[in-house]
Amino acid sequence: MPDPRPNILFIISDQHNARCVGYENHPDVKTPNLDTLARNGVQFRRAYTTKAECMPSRITFLTGLYPHTHGIYANTNDRISDLPSLAALLRDKAGHRTGAVGKWHMGDWRTSGFEDIVPQVSPWGNRYVEDLEARGVPIEEPDIVECYTGQTDMCYEDTEPRWVGRETNKMIDRLGDEPWFIYCSYEPPHDPYKVPKDNPFPYDPNEIELPPYDIDHFRTKPFSWRRGVENLWHAGAAGEPKVREALANYYSLISMVDDNIGRTIRHLEERGLLDNTIVIYTSDHGDFAGEHGQIGKNAPGAYESLYRIPMLFYWKGRFGREVSYNMVDNVDFFPTICGLLGLDVPMHAQGESFHSVLMASDTNCGYPSPRKEKVFFDEPFLKTVRTPTRKLTFSFAGEKKGEMYDLELDPGETRNVYDDPHYREDRSKLTEDILAWLISTEQPEVWEELRFPMPPFRWYRMNPRFRHAGNDLLSRLRE
Repeated sequence: MPDPRPNILFIISDQHNARCVGYENHPDVKTPNLDTLARNGVQFRRAYTTKAECMPSRITFLTGLYPHTHGIYANTNDRISDLPSLAALLRDKAGHRTGAVGKWHMGDWRTSGFEDIVPQVSPWGNRYVEDLEARGVPIEEPDIVECYTGQTDMCYEDTEPRWVGRETNKMIDRLGDEPWFIYCSYEPPHDPYKVPKDNPFPYDPNEIELPPYDIDHFRTKPFSWRRGVENLWHAGAAGEPKVREALANYYSLISMVDDNIGRTIRHLEERGLLDNTIVIYTSDHGDFAGEHGQIGKNAPGAYESLYRIPMLFYWKGRFGREVSYNMVDNVDFFPTICGLLGLDVPMHAQGESFHSVLMASDTNCGYPSPRKEKVFFDEPFLKTVRTPTRKLTFSFAGEKKGEMYDLELDPGETRNVYDDPHYREDRSKLTEDILAWLISTEQPEVWEELRFPMPPFRWYRMNPRFRHAGNDLLSRLRE
């Protein structure tokens, strides 16, 4: 008798702008396999990352904690303290076998809970590079500035997406018929935007349609906000031809990832596993992808192009075919998987499950909490709240600057109304929302305390089930 516990295939790419998919009617990008998952599953059009950087975002997905709580704000290979892990929970509480393939980029995380790891970009080596070396394939080390875009001497079959796709299929075979959780991680479409010499998914730079190309408003930002882009590869300075070349290759990389996702879906089908496998696709963060006249991601601020991420959930016969505009973010991923498997959500988790959205026949019904009328973005010196109609970024840095956008009138985020008197009341309310969020999700002084019941005077506020108590406290403070 087949095991009723579902497999979970968690596919994550790196730096995929949420606009750049076929199912969002992009004028150029072709993603037929993601489009099929989107048509037959639930696609979230307002899904966000809490931080637009690889490692902090990935840690948030797998812990259910905001960056200011888990403490990982940068891309490092430092040893991570004993953070609680979704993979460990599924292994210990649900009996899943656990594996990770591809770009690891989560440091020396000894309590990750993954039993079978085939890593790339990890403290334990790079199996992709080892595979290339063993087969005598030349390895390029491109200068990220001078070689920001272009073509490699590599064939498509030797690229990272093909390697990840093959290794994922091997892991599926290796883990067998027992329930499993596989973290399948692609490095593309992250820069540098370089494509193989036999690129099977070419896009003509002269034919692609550029997004609104407004560089002038970006030049008004404080220097500390601009230098991350300008010191490296300021696309506006390079001009439109460079942007077109980079975008054409960026789109090719997306199509390569899509191609290999399709190969894995077909492998699951051939193995008879697809019907009982939850397939999830998302990305750790976005890319300017030509918006604001920029490419890449190296700029402060909280633009939609960097923080909105693709997010698809597919489970044949169990999830509806819906487009959801409920706001969700990656801190909600951990409790959502718990909800889908009927597991108790651990006390530490700061997100909120949206599994009822997935299981509901109408994705606009049954959402468990009004909190997701807003999501929060968590940079070290910049804190942002986004609602359906407003976005406020508050700066804790030396320059007393902030950004606020009226997303109804200015969805492209080009007119900063932070100092506009007309928006003063909104700005005050949104600033209060940021402060309330920071208070209710403060960082424990030592992680060991989370292994015991949370004292009522402090740690109860970390859990959304007790957030009403924290809100009562804030109400008293405002009186």
